[in-house]
Amino acid sequence: MGSPQPVPLPGLYTIRTMLPWGLLLLLIALQLPSWHSFRGKNSINNLSPVQWTILTEGLEQCKRQHPTPRAAPLSPTWTNPRWNPATSPHPIRLCNATLFDGERFSTEPVDISFSQGIITSISQISHDASSCNDVSSSSQTHEQKQIVVNLQGQFVTPGLVDMHSHHLLRSWPEFSLAIDDNEVHPSTGSILPFVRALDGMKPADPAVALIAAGGVTSSLILPGSANIIGGEAFVVKNRAAPWGEVSVEDMLLESGIPVEQRRRYMKMACGENPMRVHGHTRLGHAWKIRQHLSHAHSLMNQQDAWCQAATTARDTADYSTIAELTRPGQVYPKEDIELESTIALLRGEIDAHIHCYETQDMETMVRHSQEFGFRIAAFHHALDAWKIPELIKAAGYAQGKNITIASFSDYGFFKREALGANLNAGRLLEESQVPVAYVSDHVHSRRSARYLLFQAAHAHSYGLSGGMALASVTSVPAKALGLDHRVGYVRSGYDADLVVWDSHPLELGATPVRVYIDGEEVLGGRVVEETLAKKRTRVQRETQLQQQQRQSNLTFDKKETCERIQSFSEKIAITGILWSYLNVSKSVISSADEKAIILQGGRMLCFGNIDTCNPSAHNATEIRLQNGHVLPGITAYTDGLGLYEIGPMDETADGMANDDIDPKNPASVIYAKDGVHLEGRAFDRSRAGGVTRAITAPPKKKGLLRGVSAGIKISGNTTDLDERIFRESVALHFAVGQTSKGTSKVPTISSAVQALRAILADNHGEDNIYGMAAGGKIPVIVHAENQYDIQRVLRIKEEQPDIHLVLVGASEAHLVVDKLVRLNVPVIITAPRGQSDTVERTNMLVGPPLTASLVQALDEAGVQFAIADSGEGAEDGLSYIQNLLLEAAWAAQYAGLPDERAVSLVSTELENILGIPATEGLVLYEGSPFQFGSRALLTVDGGLNTVVECFPDPV
Repeated sequence: MGSPQPVPLPGLYTIRTMLPWGLLLLLIALQLPSWHSFRGKNSINNLSPVQWTILTEGLEQCKRQHPTPRAAPLSPTWTNPRWNPATSPHPIRLCNATLFDGERFSTEPVDISFSQGIITSISQISHDASSCNDVSSSSQTHEQKQIVVNLQGQFVTPGLVDMHSHHLLRSWPEFSLAIDDNEVHPSTGSILPFVRALDGMKPADPAVALIAAGGVTSSLILPGSANIIGGEAFVVKNRAAPWGEVSVEDMLLESGIPVEQRRRYMKMACGENPMRVHGHTRLGHAWKIRQHLSHAHSLMNQQDAWCQAATTARDTADYSTIAELTRPGQVYPKEDIELESTIALLRGEIDAHIHCYETQDMETMVRHSQEFGFRIAAFHHALDAWKIPELIKAAGYAQGKNITIASFSDYGFFKREALGANLNAGRLLEESQVPVAYVSDHVHSRRSARYLLFQAAHAHSYGLSGGMALASVTSVPAKALGLDHRVGYVRSGYDADLVVWDSHPLELGATPVRVYIDGEEVLGGRVVEETLAKKRTRVQRETQLQQQQRQSNLTFDKKETCERIQSFSEKIAITGILWSYLNVSKSVISSADEKAIILQGGRMLCFGNIDTCNPSAHNATEIRLQNGHVLPGITAYTDGLGLYEIGPMDETADGMANDDIDPKNPASVIYAKDGVHLEGRAFDRSRAGGVTRAITAPPKKKGLLRGVSAGIKISGNTTDLDERIFRESVALHFAVGQTSKGTSKVPTISSAVQALRAILADNHGEDNIYGMAAGGKIPVIVHAENQYDIQRVLRIKEEQPDIHLVLVGASEAHLVVDKLVRLNVPVIITAPRGQSDTVERTNMLVGPPLTASLVQALDEAGVQFAIADSGEGAEDGLSYIQNLLLEAAWAAQYAGLPDERAVSLVSTELENILGIPATEGLVLYEGSPFQFGSRALLTVDGGLNTVVECFPDPV
């Protein structure tokens, strides 16, 4: 055994072995409070349920900040959520169609099939007529049976898309307490991103059916332009109550799609409208919007910072950061409802649609968009856009999406910022590759969305290509709205929104005969056939000549030609005049009837048959026209031409008479001759449209008495009033109706009728203007629309038969035609395509394809009538006046009247009604002036035997 080992003492052993552990425990004890704190914050168990709720809800908010891209259903199997099986259960095949699909015309006839609200196929067909037979099988169920419609080559386009309308917000007939397009109140201010057009829509608006009858199937309904930010806009289908109830939700194009996945649009405005309403200058306007955007941008950055921190903390289990982010005062920085839409705009979830007219205002908005990072989808109205195409293109490139110009083809001059309107703007923008969409700005009858297609056709006549003209009301606006995966095209998988036209859609008077929305026919049948039964359709030969005319016009050097015509050293012979409507008698087309004009030094030496005015015999240089036409100069009945340049601006006008003048006092009468000017943009357009004379009446918004009109020459080599005013006093004008009441002297319509009766009766035989009117020496023109107001005026005619009574407006005249004929009272129609936009016009004929036209009704009854400028006077700056002959031609088409009658409606008929001398002027056109595309080339004052207009520029 070895030596025994000593037994260690217990105390000594403990000290030796435990000393290091004791030191460690001491250190741990000293650090225990901070360690315990760290341990608690990183414990999932230490987060309260409230904090977990805050975190979860905050992260859900973060997800909504950046929604997933919206689906673009392109499959024919996709289901249109708006389709109603109860109203359109059957598949439909449109057979033998000439298709414009949103980009181009088909080269061969096609079949278009659709079912359940979706286009299922487009296929070329054989020329065998049997291919349009119904091939449904007897074994198919009722719902499976296909309806086959043989279109026999008729034109089909996508449903038209109007990306700027106010219907539903201003329902027809218009009532002051049902106007919901602009929220203007001291409590809301000028920045209103939080209001929504959705909340002001009235789905029972009768305008919906009228608009659909014009082929417009989708519309962007925007708030008005009174505010800098006007609120959110919404796209609707113009098919009311698809489920049998009048519901705003049912009208939305994206009805049936979850709200969070729907597209959003913000209306903004710059320029005169918000300046006028809120009193800002452009400097203040810019500051207000930048201040608001800066506030929203700051809150957005706070949200983004919280979301980034919370997402990182969650993903790394950093519970201390989560606790910090969810403690009181540090929760997700939710925006209040006033800023939600603006922040969505800054995040790119909402596109801006901006009302701007002038170049500097568009540039300012581009500057704002680049400073704060929002996207501009379109500048609306933008009449100056043709001046800055490169700026617009560069801004679109910088934001990654083209900026569309949503504008008008001819509307302008109604305020200072609209003076830049240019009839050639569409062509100029197309040449610069800036997308153009034409819009209605639907408010009143003259800008009814029903006639949206007219703007595209009108722009085409001024050089916009045919394909782009049709795209401007179909695929271009659809793309600008981000809806070109559903509407704007005829393609498989797209909504079955289709329009069948009675003629080429770019021809004057093209009218829908069938309209389908979501596969349901909303227009068609016997009513359409009956209302279009009298319409004349132009032969293809004339359409082809018109196309040639557009090209041949480009060969003329206008400046050089006009210098030669004005030169005394050279005679110019203009030949190729195949149609003459002088004295309203049309020649037939043949070489023997060809006419020519010989000119020298601006004077007409010869006008007649080609044998009489032979270029060789007169030693004249020949300029040959294609399909030349010669017409008498047009006489336009207008509301104030020459009495204002810009309606709302008193600096450019003669002014408005005081509403409270005493209409019974002859000294109160205003004479247009004493205030007329003979220049301005409306005069320029008049010349381009072949208008040589105008009757101008003093404009007045309210009151019985309007004043005495004057007759003026549009063109002349002098501005001498004595030479250019051809009749100092044409007629004495009154109004009876809603516009005649409301003054202290004439508070009611009934008092207006009483006053008119007394004015004429009390002054009979007196040597004043009222005495002349009472004795029939000067016409008494009364503007009245409603049938009952018309009847009251006709009763005065019965009581005082000497008066030469003429009605103007007379929208409901078809209801009193028997009295008009019996009393021999003529009518001057101011709205041949008018709509029932006011209570006074509720019962008017709105025209084909829904009713007969007023022109047809008056003509069939034997009422004498003429057609006036179809504008609203100061409301539209007389910017439509160049279309007067086209309006007459369109009205004549619907009534089945020949072209020579169209000429007389704006010349001899008006002259006879007013008792003014016949025009001695003539106007030379190349191409048919009864179709789009023709231009007035020369205007000759027959009295002076002088050329007074040579190639007037359309502006």
